[in-house]
Amino acid sequence: MKRAIMSVVLAGAVIASAAAQQQAQEITFFSNEGYSGTRFAVTGPRTTLDLTFQPRSASLRGGGTWELCPSRDYGGGCQRISASTRTMRATTVRSVRPVGAVAASGWREIARLNVRDGADRDLAAVRSSDMFREVRVCAERNPIRIRRAEVQLGNGTWQRLFVPAVLAPGKCSKNIDLTGDARRIRAVRFEYETLSAGIARGTIVVQALAQVEGQPR
Repeated sequence: MKRAIMSVVLAGAVIASAAAQQQAQEITFFSNEGYSGTRFAVTGPRTTLDLTFQPRSASLRGGGTWELCPSRDYGGGCQRISASTRTMRATTVRSVRPVGAVAASGWREIARLNVRDGADRDLAAVRSSDMFREVRVCAERNPIRIRRAEVQLGNGTWQRLFVPAVLAPGKCSKNIDLTGDARRIRAVRFEYETLSAGIARGTIVVQALAQVEGQPR
């Protein structure tokens, strides 16, 4: 009996450790060699990556291997890197993901919103009939102040998401449980602004953790 309990505890620790390591993974692209120039950080799989430059260097945090693809939805002749690269051949990157991230995590991008410099409100429909258990909100390109964030569940009700007041680029909020466990998501709604001068833009990415068949609800 003790051995069985110990096995369960060890298995749980291994899973938790792997999840923490994966969540800490990050790749940052730079427009110049030597990790300089314009930078763009990514913390998870991106089916569409709106880079305004061709990367000439990239730094990795948290270990692992990343797949860089020249077309959206991980298409084209993708290349893999497993360590920070101070000098790399300029190449177009339109989608990126940690190797094995999709199967391992179940996180999916369900909405992507461009944030203007100044107070802004946006509503985006989610075109998916899948069931989800948790959501998280991530920022790209520039710091973003989030005044309010909500998701509309399948029954039409709105659930407020309590996220940090300011999200730095490349960072995500904590995982947020959906009311009623596994739920469909119909839309997302935000009030926000970028913390930058001039005409700089930011991006909010909403990710949802899919309900895997067989998991308790």
